[in-house]
Amino acid sequence: MVRVLHFADAHIDMVNYGRHDPQSGLPLRVMDFLKSLDVIIDTAIAEQVDLVIFAGDAYKTARRPPPFSASGASA
Repeated sequence: MVRVLHFADAHIDMVNYGRHDPQSGLPLRVMDFLKSLDVIIDTAIAEQVDLVIFAGDAYKTARRPPPFSASGASA
């Protein structure tokens, strides 16, 4: 049997007005999204899944704000 972990709509660049993390400078809401991705990865490892499907929408739009485009990844 193949074990599959499926997730979608990460939207890690959903920047809401509010407080920012003092170390990274990122909005705290973005940090919440990144922590959720860590949980997904940890779960995939712990459950020894065979396949992870990310069904899209890593970002809100194709144009990412500078903190998210610095990685060099393209949409």
